[in-house]
Amino acid sequence: MPIHDLTTYIESLGIYLPPIEISSARRVAGIRSGIRVPLERFTGIKSIRNVQADEFSFDLACRAIESSLRHSSFRAEDIGLLIACNISKYDRKGFVFPIEPNTGTYLRKALGFKNAIAFDINNACAGMFTGILVADCILHMTDIRAAMVVSGEFISHISDAAQREISSFTDPLLACLTLGDSGAAVVLARSGDKAIGFQSIDLLTLGVYSSLSRGSPAGEGEAGCLMFTDSKQLLRVGSLEAACHFVKSIHKQGWSPDAIDHVIGHQVSVGSLDSCARQINSQLNGTKLDRQKVVNNLARRGNTATTTHLVALHDRMQNGNIGPGDRIVFSMAASGLTVGTALYVLDDLPSRVRNNGPPTPKVAAYEKPAPMSGLVAPKAVSIASVTTTRSRPQVPLSTEQIALEAAEACLAQAPCRKQDIGMLLFTGVFKGGFLAEPSYAAILAGRLFSSSHSNAGDPVALAFDLQAGPNGFLIGCEILRTMFGRRQILAGLVIAAEFDDNRLLEGYPTLGLAEIASAAVIMEPGKSGVQVSDCQFFTFDEYADSCRADLIACKTAHISLQVCQDYLANLSICLRRAIQMYLGRTGMKLAEFDEFYFPQISPEFLDAVALDLAIPRERVSDVTVEGRDLYTSSLPCILEASLLSGLAGSGKVCLCVTAGPGINIGCAVLKG
Repeated sequence: MPIHDLTTYIESLGIYLPPIEISSARRVAGIRSGIRVPLERFTGIKSIRNVQADEFSFDLACRAIESSLRHSSFRAEDIGLLIACNISKYDRKGFVFPIEPNTGTYLRKALGFKNAIAFDINNACAGMFTGILVADCILHMTDIRAAMVVSGEFISHISDAAQREISSFTDPLLACLTLGDSGAAVVLARSGDKAIGFQSIDLLTLGVYSSLSRGSPAGEGEAGCLMFTDSKQLLRVGSLEAACHFVKSIHKQGWSPDAIDHVIGHQVSVGSLDSCARQINSQLNGTKLDRQKVVNNLARRGNTATTTHLVALHDRMQNGNIGPGDRIVFSMAASGLTVGTALYVLDDLPSRVRNNGPPTPKVAAYEKPAPMSGLVAPKAVSIASVTTTRSRPQVPLSTEQIALEAAEACLAQAPCRKQDIGMLLFTGVFKGGFLAEPSYAAILAGRLFSSSHSNAGDPVALAFDLQAGPNGFLIGCEILRTMFGRRQILAGLVIAAEFDDNRLLEGYPTLGLAEIASAAVIMEPGKSGVQVSDCQFFTFDEYADSCRADLIACKTAHISLQVCQDYLANLSICLRRAIQMYLGRTGMKLAEFDEFYFPQISPEFLDAVALDLAIPRERVSDVTVEGRDLYTSSLPCILEASLLSGLAGSGKVCLCVTAGPGINIGCAVLKG
């Protein structure tokens, strides 16, 4: 998946490191069983940074963003896209992890990104580079001028929980002791000079290895979270696959090992860095990579998860070891297993970071570039097939079970081959088991695609979780639309599933969700199916806290749902306001639409929306299930019913509106 012609560059970089340092020796001393692991000798980590009192993931992200904006020529209101990529969302005392609204929505409100589309991406430690890849496509295929990709990782608390449990030198919890806290944020913009910036970005997911590392709440009767890692196997497979990908990427771009100035890999341990370097050199013919070029930033940072590459880059720029014009290869290997390589040429960013100064003005960054090589994003996407488990009579046993049912049925009906799927997005919100790592998309990719090697001939797709509430389907369509133009993938698979863990617990109220799954194959327009176009998104920050759901990872892990009494009334008002703005922007009128697709919350909600908009109730699609909210599968459920009743090829024009906490609303035009 090559990047064509025009590049995206890091216009500004902000890093925040908490001032408290915790030594590896202190962490080992805290292991309750008395095991004394030579952690520093095994990993090369002398100490990590630890948050201050009352400092959480959200605070780390905010401070990184503030640092980035101080050195940017863009203001917060100039940013059109905000992507939060942190794994840990530990944001309040008592092990409270917000689920809805997403982190991006809260950052949008807190820091004044009033014109930004905001959502979260979860792809384990490859999260920030997944966000950068998505931002690159959106920047070059839309009118958005600048994007913010951010992560705040408060993960040191995982070490505290692991200290209670570690019992041997081979314990799968030992990797928890290497985790450190940090925040990282980049402002990305289109470059007028293709000689600088990202020369290529490529990521892929080998989901057959998704079981090698899992992060989730600690378990019954315990507080906090744990990460279980098969370190030996993950090191073996991750190093091999990352090295294979590295070599393929530099050869494709025409970079020789001699031309590379720095290699920044995932900072896990000295052993992982050495292993990857050995694997790279074993696969190179002729010129070998100088091992001195491999950046080792572990000693005072540890493993900072999604931020690790950018923290290492920033440190090297601060101490003068990286300069303007240097060529960098970023190498990713994350739970999932997701591997990737990004080739980058620096402008004067190192000088600006060292001097703590503003960016050199780049007028081209503010201009819409002319499409190159005939590449233009399609104006619409086609929903080629869609299936749901709406009529499934049994109560689901797991998120994975129902998601696979929907996905396999959808792929069987699709007018494309499985190997044509270049991207898999999971857009569900309430995920059974409260899994934080890897992404559910990676787990599903492992079941749907058989690839176990990046050089295999089997289909290899990039898989990640898109966290955008009920707007996930439309945002997924918009991401894929830009991918079709920028990266020329043939098809994407969007899967959603909701699972109510509270249903399995005594004494906790259920969430009122329909526990179903949906899947849709998305292709370029002109294919069979229904066309989706003119996607636009609206956020009403004043209602950010009117409906919120949090994971409480303490004692019995459960979901806490808090809904204001007038939430649905406010949601209806915001729907009307969003539709009015949407019609004003598109120049369309309500009378031009044959049907209306609204959130499938309840028949009563649909009655109220129809009355508020003064449209005939019979033109409002209603596929509600027993009064339970269809949530992230609302639109797929409508589409499944509509396609069965002959929408495709009918010529009908439909207004589609999705909505969820935030309040976030998406609008689009669907044509049969």
